[in-house]
Amino acid sequence: MDAYLENTFIAANEKTQYDTYAKNLLSQKDILSHILLATVDEFHGMKPEDVEACIEGEIFVSSVPVDPGLTNAVHAGAGNHIAVLKTATAAGRF
Repeated sequence: MDAYLENTFIAANEKTQYDTYAKNLLSQKDILSHILLATVDEFHGMKPEDVEACIEGEIFVSSVPVDPGLTNAVHAGAGNHIAVLKTATAAGRF
């Protein structure tokens, strides 16, 4: 394998690992609550634990597809079911 291709694979793997770690950090409600406090005006003046209580349900990382047409599927995980309402199609029907 030539050096360029090998370096490309290494860089892609490092980016994938970084993305995974970032998603896992942001899926922690206590970390996310601090970010919301610093960036969203509606949370200004609240305590981090109060903001954390506003974050509903379980956070699923890389387990619910985001591709068009697949986000409406029922996802079963840890005894919970999350169903997303279907959106209107181009014809205006559901």
